Amino acid sequence: YTHTGDTLRVQVDGIVKGDSTFTINGPPGSSNIRHLKFDDHVSWVDDGQAVQVRKICQNPPKNGATELFVTRMLSNDGQNLMIFSKARFDDGSESLECVQTFQRIN
Repeated sequence: YTHTGDTLRVQVDGIVKGDSTFTINGPPGSSNIRHLKFDDHVSWVDDGQAVQVRKICQNPPKNGATELFVTRMLSNDGQNLMIFSKARFDDGSESLECVQTFQRIN
């Protein structure tokens, strides 16, 4: 993750790969996760303590999620990155929230 001013770049290299650059509170960007296409809306949440990417699926699978919410928060000491993820479905129901914590290794 790289954050400078209102620009946020998210690079992922694992099971899911991606490289997206967003303007916080700017126009939506586009991204893909496997065969799914998303419009990404990025905003500050928690009084500016976290950044949330609201991913609106443009081609959701039958009975699949129509929106994904990914909130990223850096600890005050800068040593831990916490990521909170959940999905919303067409009927308005939501998945459980997944919480991941990444610790900086010096």
